[in-house]
Amino acid sequence: MKKPLLLIAFVLLLMNAHGQSMLGIANSNYSGTSGLQLNPSTFVENRLNLDINLVTVGVSADNDFLYYPKDSLKFFGIKRLVDLSDNKGYFERFNFNKKDKLFNADVAALVRGLSATFHIKDHWLAIQTNVRAGVTAKDVSGSIGKFAYENDGLKFDPLQGIDFTNNGLKISSMIWSELGFTYGHKLLNNGKNYLKGAVTIKRLWGYASAFAINDGVRYNVFNDTILAITDANTQYGHSFDENIEGARYKDLVNGTGWGFDVGFTYEYRPKYDQFRYDMDGEKLEDPTENRYKLRLGVGITDIGKIKFENNTGLFDFRNASTLWQNWDTINFANVTDFDTTLSNQFFGNPGRSKKDDQYDMYLPRAISLQADYHLARQFYLNATVVQRLSPNKPALFAANYASLTPRYERDWIEVAMPISMYQYSLLRIGVGLRLGSFFIGSDRLGSLFGLADLGGMDVYTGLKFSLDRKKVKDRDGDAVSDKKDKCPTERGTWLTIGCPDKDNDGITDAQDECPTIAGLKEFNGCPDTDNDKIIDSKDDCPTEFGLAEFNGCPDKDGDKIIDSKDKCPDVAGLAALDGCPDQDNDGITDLADKCPDVAGIQQFDGCPDTDADGLTDKEDDCPNVAGPKENKGCPVIEKIEKPKEPIKVVLTQEEQEVINKVFKNLEFETGKSVIKSSSFADLDALVTLLNKKVAFKLLIDGHTDNVGKAANNLKLSQNRANAVKKYLTDRNISPLRITAKGYGLTKPIADNKTPEGRQRNRRVEFTIVE
Repeated sequence: MKKPLLLIAFVLLLMNAHGQSMLGIANSNYSGTSGLQLNPSTFVENRLNLDINLVTVGVSADNDFLYYPKDSLKFFGIKRLVDLSDNKGYFERFNFNKKDKLFNADVAALVRGLSATFHIKDHWLAIQTNVRAGVTAKDVSGSIGKFAYENDGLKFDPLQGIDFTNNGLKISSMIWSELGFTYGHKLLNNGKNYLKGAVTIKRLWGYASAFAINDGVRYNVFNDTILAITDANTQYGHSFDENIEGARYKDLVNGTGWGFDVGFTYEYRPKYDQFRYDMDGEKLEDPTENRYKLRLGVGITDIGKIKFENNTGLFDFRNASTLWQNWDTINFANVTDFDTTLSNQFFGNPGRSKKDDQYDMYLPRAISLQADYHLARQFYLNATVVQRLSPNKPALFAANYASLTPRYERDWIEVAMPISMYQYSLLRIGVGLRLGSFFIGSDRLGSLFGLADLGGMDVYTGLKFSLDRKKVKDRDGDAVSDKKDKCPTERGTWLTIGCPDKDNDGITDAQDECPTIAGLKEFNGCPDTDNDKIIDSKDDCPTEFGLAEFNGCPDKDGDKIIDSKDKCPDVAGLAALDGCPDQDNDGITDLADKCPDVAGIQQFDGCPDTDADGLTDKEDDCPNVAGPKENKGCPVIEKIEKPKEPIKVVLTQEEQEVINKVFKNLEFETGKSVIKSSSFADLDALVTLLNKKVAFKLLIDGHTDNVGKAANNLKLSQNRANAVKKYLTDRNISPLRITAKGYGLTKPIADNKTPEGRQRNRRVEFTIVE
């Protein structure tokens, strides 16, 4: 029995924390809690709405020293494997010509208890409980492995009497549990490019651990009784209670600590538009489809340590040497006996080697890279590389490997075949199977079929409860979710919160007074084509913006004549002239008036003939004095006589009163030469006076204030004087008796600086002469 015990002890000392990889399920889009320890970001936006792990168990053993050749393993060679074990059928990768070659191996176990992944909107959360165990060895020399492999152990004669050197040997073991909380979130989503990240914080409880770190040692097994060890630079430690019967849970915990995992995943989605759908006024991504063509991930896991403080010892054998005689007769009663015996052997003092009552044990830290290529439909090809990150401190060590895994996945079934290279050199072939919420697999199953050398074995299985992600429920297919749809069984629109709207005007048919014609909410769904706040059914001009007082028809110029009846729709005019303007009030529209600014007569197309000599003023060189056409409207002067100053007539009081009233009450439209009707009575009194006194002649002088341009004021004063003359001549007063003259602002009678003065200066003066 000695040989199997030695072999088991050697294998247990060569354990890497490799059992939790589960390559057949970890990279799946349905992995849920099973992918967290490879890359915690894998569960963000995956295919599961909820994943509750009930129980998962994984055990693993692997090494690059001992193996069964694949040629010795026939199809499904489990029985053959047992037969070979009974007959020393295992081999070692030991070469006498390379006695100091370094080897690795692993045995590990994982039990995942109640754990879950879920999300609240865009926030992805996970909680996990794990119990993990591992004993790891790294850079073990081939000579140590050979001694352990042979039945004779250190008495194996071919290796005796040889000086061996071993540098960098690290052996560690630990049993611990974890309570982890993970938070994940999308970091980028611009359509084709999607990035997500997650971090896990883990509370750790350590139950037992042991380690040995050798920075260099030389040894020689001289013979069956003498062992020489020189230049040893070794530390070791252990933390466990040998007497645990009846111990309570808190007595089992010998250390606590914290751990962290972090991961990022990028997805390339070249056809992301194909996986989007309309819902509730937004573009949503279809969670029932894997939208990426290529998925790239990186994870750094098991960052952290456990500080062991209970039942703990740290021992130091640096610069130590010994010649150990009769080593084959030594027996150890317990761990304490082992510690004191070694210390006494090397230092001659049973307590000298102990340095501390505590030490830190680091988790099996590793970095992983994943690439997942979506081949077609449900077929994928995954590549994963795991590289351990080895601190020069007490720690468990993850195994190095690279893998290529083709897989077929759907919501209820998944098959994967991981092909991996342990320590980047030894071929491993496995298989993973998921049926609904049950999964089972092995990353090294191929050896049983003679596909690769058998250097170890692993198996994992789990049972969980999962709910796939679904599209938002929409029974009537109107792109309004049932949760928000007020008419969930009738096809509607988002604007009407799911209720029918035949004319798509945003007003449900039940509230729409015009359900077949798109309209406005303010008019209960009826249209107002021209936006004039009058619905089309009541609008006499439904396609033209109009006014309510004209039943919706327009009056652009505001002259109270609708455009359809207005001959001048763009310019305010008079009803008597069909809406056209007459600026000078001469009864001729401006369009037909050749002199629109000055009152004229029909005979001359609206132009005035002030002196009534048959020539319009603009043709008349003497517009204020009648003259023949032959003389361009000027009178023929046969003799040049000095013009006589008009002699002012002395009027009676009654006659003067008529003149005063005309002067006082004469008013014009502001800025115009149009006489107000309030002045007509006094002017008519003047007409009566002139008819009685046929010898009287009248001087009419127009004046203005100084507001505005002088030229404009002169013209206005002349036009006003002419307007009074015309009023009198229209009432049969001979134009030869009247002289109208405008002086503009040239003859003020008051100060133009005050409003009162300017008012006095705006006047028309009347003078009776002989």
